[in-house]
Amino acid sequence: MPLVTAGEDRPTRMGKEHLQPGRGSAIEKDPGTDAHRPILEPAAYPWAMGTDRSGSGRIALGAACAIFDDRGQVLLVHHTYGRLNWELPGGAADPHEAPQDTARRELLEETGLELAIERLSGVYYELDPEHEPILHFVFRCRWDEHLVAVAASPEIGELGFWPIDALPTPISDFTERRIADAWAGRPPEVVTVDQRQWRP
Repeated sequence: MPLVTAGEDRPTRMGKEHLQPGRGSAIEKDPGTDAHRPILEPAAYPWAMGTDRSGSGRIALGAACAIFDDRGQVLLVHHTYGRLNWELPGGAADPHEAPQDTARRELLEETGLELAIERLSGVYYELDPEHEPILHFVFRCRWDEHLVAVAASPEIGELGFWPIDALPTPISDFTERRIADAWAGRPPEVVTVDQRQWRP
């Protein structure tokens, strides 16, 4: 299936082609640091307060977008750091940033897209043994067939729409679960996630 490489192109109006090639670039990032996932004090989000295994009383917040095209394929981005895995567009919240705003900002930064959020599709409480717990929000967004998705960040090497029964690898079972929940259209649930498993 078609992929695009990283570039600085922005979304443009065109026909029914979803993807447009750009210019390649990459960045090295230390996956062992918290630089890409700032830790927020629970006071910033009172509904996120609770007990965590680390004992710090702090929870990291993040959000992602689940986007399906007219053929039911899901938009995924390929990271240039860490496990070099495929993911939903998304990332860590800035301090005092609402989850839906995080999702929209990360989508724009990674793909150049600005899309309307349709609904919340799931909330995931991940118990990370090495860091503070992470509370992930996933929002299903409305796809616009006239827009072009591009790999707009050096952290994204390529992106593309993939059939949900033939997802690229490496990918985690956590990402597969979030895709399935968003596609199913059920009312959102709060799910506890333990250690991720990876398909290489």
